[in-house]
This record gives sequence, structure tokens and C-alpha cells, in this order.
Amino acid sequence: MSNRLIINNFSDLPDGVNIYSELAETKFLFQTDGYPAPFMEEDILICERSNATGSQLIKQVIAEVQSVSGNEVQFSSVTGSSISEGDIFVRIANTEGVNLMKFNVNGDDTPFISMMQNLTSLADYYDSEKEIVRFGELSGITDPVFGELSGPGFYCQVQSFIIVRYRRRI
Repeated sequence: MSNRLIINNFSDLPDGVNIYSELAETKFLFQTDGYPAPFMEEDILICERSNATGSQLIKQVIAEVQSVSGNEVQFSSVTGSSISEGDIFVRIANTEGVNLMKFNVNGDDTPFISMMQNLTSLADYYDSEKEIVRFGELSGITDPVFGELSGPGFYCQVQSFIIVRYRRRI
């Protein structure tokens, strides 16, 4: 099951697909080819866009899923920018906890790939203490033993097994 919802062309939606907003409620009805909606109740979703160089965030939408019924997803809240054509939403947390792999290329402390564990809120998504593994730029991580880390590298808070082969050529 996919964990993303892509909002495509609003003006040319397939039959049976409607996107509408009523006061504080936002609902999405989307074509799923017979499969249920790809999100669960109490999921926290994010949509972000940056400028061409990735140096500046130009759009961020956070949505919390209130209910899911068939191919209908109803959000209890939507904050940030408005939802528009081409937006892609991904699950970043759930009140029951979710694990994910985060690819980050926007911002000062990037790029990096990290494995995050037991995310239950939006704050967890930005909390470096929820990262159990990071590969890439280590800035932003403060380790209890080594202090503030910086530069490219590999960081792991859990048991790890690393095999290195070294061959010297003469």
C-alpha cells in the first residue's frame, strides 16, 4: 500500500474523483482502482516544495487525517499553504507511531538520509533524537558522547555491524 496521495489536475479529474472544501473540513475523494485510501485515521501528512536549488522552502502543508472511508480521506485540520495541483502528500507520523526513511535535501543541514523510529507527532518528524541512523550531512545531531556533529558521515544510535574491506595497491 502506498503512503502518498498525489493531487493532479483539478480541472480534469477522472470520473468519480472530487476534491472539495467545506468550512474547516477538507475532504479528498480520489481514484484508487478499487483499493482503499492509502492513509489511516490519525496520520499526519506533509507536502513540501522548495526553490530550484533546494535552499529555501516555498510551500509547506500539514494535514491530519480524521477519517478514512473507502476512497475518501477527511482531514481534521490543514495548516500552512493551500493545497494545489501537483501536490504530493506523504505520511510522516501517526498517533500510534510510525517508522520511516527520511530523504532531506532542503535546508542548511542537508543532504541526508535518515531512519526515524516511533514518530507520533509533527514535532517528532523534526526531532533529531528520533533518528536512529543518518547517512550524509551530520550537522544538527548532538550526540551525548561526541557532542555536536558536523560534516558528511554515518551516524548510528543502535547496534550496528560494519564490515570494511581495505585493499592497498602498490
